[in-house]
Amino acid sequence: MIRSIRFSDFNKKSDINKNIKQEIERHFKYFWEHDRTSVLRDKLEYFDSIPFKIQDHIMTKFLFKNIFEKAAFTSFFDVGNTFDSSFTYEISFGFMPRCYADPEDNVKDRYIISEEEDVSEITFVQKGEWGYCFDCKTVSPDLMEGEEDMMGTKDMHARGILIGQKNLGLGFFGDYQVLASKRSEFYVVALTRI
Repeated sequence: MIRSIRFSDFNKKSDINKNIKQEIERHFKYFWEHDRTSVLRDKLEYFDSIPFKIQDHIMTKFLFKNIFEKAAFTSFFDVGNTFDSSFTYEISFGFMPRCYADPEDNVKDRYIISEEEDVSEITFVQKGEWGYCFDCKTVSPDLMEGEEDMMGTKDMHARGILIGQKNLGLGFFGDYQVLASKRSEFYVVALTRI
């Protein structure tokens, strides 16, 4: 969606494409309905006036408890051993809801990370199916016999992208690339709505 907007010429006084407009509206509707910290930003003076221990409890034990305490994420948030004790509190303000559409809704919106792309976010998946995929345009169809599950959808097949590992439900990705300042070596693709 962003790429479509970036390359549009708005100097010709043309309106934004109707499909792009609908995608933007759907994105922000989802964001506003699921943004857990919006109420705190509205009452920031009040929130800043309460003791830090209570602020920390609100952020890590109430608003984002489902992220910090889920078994799938505890390896990342091993508080006290790897990170400073206030790390979880500090990053709570950076959590932003995202929704990657069902492949049937919008094919472009399901490619979350592309190969060789700079990764600037760590994504925590709550539900849905997603996969680590790779570009493999040169694979012989004979080698893929019996591996139809790796083929993905029609658009992935047309682009020569194969599924290397499927993930269902809770998980996270982008952590290594963000923390090590590395480009992605693979695609991350939403196989269902995540």
